[in-house]
Amino acid sequence: MEEKIDRDTEDEKLRKLRQSILKNPDNPELYVELGDWYFKREDYQQSIEYYKKAYSLNEAPWIKQKIKIAEKEDKIKKGVIWICPECSFENPGEERECRHCGYKKEIHKSIIED
Repeated sequence: MEEKIDRDTEDEKLRKLRQSILKNPDNPELYVELGDWYFKREDYQQSIEYYKKAYSLNEAPWIKQKIKIAEKEDKIKKGVIWICPECSFENPGEERECRHCGYKKEIHKSIIED
């Protein structure tokens, strides 16, 4: 029951935020807030869209940084890249060994086999 209440509260916040954007379409902070909302839910494509809209209204470096972070998280989520837990080097998704330090990425075929 608590999850339902939280979801309803979140939906209401989202609805109010969208209404605020309709009333103030030139306010970049509202787009950033909406981008943050989607980022927290790991919907990086949507967050990137809203961050880019905010950046088109205000070319602040902190907004550009949010775009870069969301783009990187999206690549990680899609398996395009992975970040080495040993040295933090960015590796292509198909690589099984870190190109920088040699860390071997564990591959799990299935929970049953492991």
